[in-house]
Amino acid sequence: MQTPENRIRQLEAALASERTRADDLFEEMFVRNAAPKLLIAADSGQIIDANPAAVSFYGYDRETLLSLNWAAGAGRNSSSSPPIRR
Repeated sequence: MQTPENRIRQLEAALASERTRADDLFEEMFVRNAAPKLLIAADSGQIIDANPAAVSFYGYDRETLLSLNWAAGAGRNSSSSPPIRR
């Protein structure tokens, strides 16, 4: 029979492994993706993350891009994007 302490250690190890897998997947799908990707807060429209392709595409440095608000830049049309500054 397994002790509660051993079961906790086993679950913590499994959780750490899943976290590593999720981080790797995020890295592959977001950070290293060649397509511009933005993470935008649904409630406020604030841009909370941008991948390197988005930084290049929109023409802002990353810090400036993260200071922008998608909803404010897009006006009332949520399908629009922040202005491109090329």
